Amino acid sequence: MRPSCRRTERGYALIDRYVAAATRRHEVRKGRLPGCDRDDVLQEVHIELFRLLGEHYLKRIGNTLGNSPWGATEHEALVKAVARALSRVRTTADKRKSRGLPQEFPLVREVEADFQSNRLIELTIDLGDLIASFDELERQIWQRSMSGQTIRDIAVAVGIMHYQRVGEILKQLQQKVAALLDASENHP
Repeated sequence: MRPSCRRTERGYALIDRYVAAATRRHEVRKGRLPGCDRDDVLQEVHIELFRLLGEHYLKRIGNTLGNSPWGATEHEALVKAVARALSRVRTTADKRKSRGLPQEFPLVREVEADFQSNRLIELTIDLGDLIASFDELERQIWQRSMSGQTIRDIAVAVGIMHYQRVGEILKQLQQKVAALLDASENHP
């Protein structure tokens, strides 16, 4: 095996162990992470490390932290990336809750097994009917939102001068979808 591959694997292993320990400490202090698990935090950390250290961050971390972890730029970047990832995960859930948006919850094994059932097929049909009932403006806003566009970008694309109005429409649409999902959950 080439030395650069070993450094990359060692970097990944170091990040994985560090994130696991940091996530456990964070959950002990502040409670369980809302709507996500350690893998979500790990993904956010990798994205942040890529931003902070560049494309070869795994090699840099594997090389530097394997030898002298304290005080290195890579160690500082790892600490910063983990802190940002944990903060982002918790803040996103708090924002959704304070704005009255539907809450995200991680899937449990029992729910994953239910995906093949008729209930899922019926829910998919109901969601399709709901989205089909949207008028043209609502449909455009919904589709653009689901593709990841910001509210301001959506407002420009659909020709609405006040982006706050797009936010209001999007919130109403999300509430309709949440009501449908809640109703389907309560009526098996």
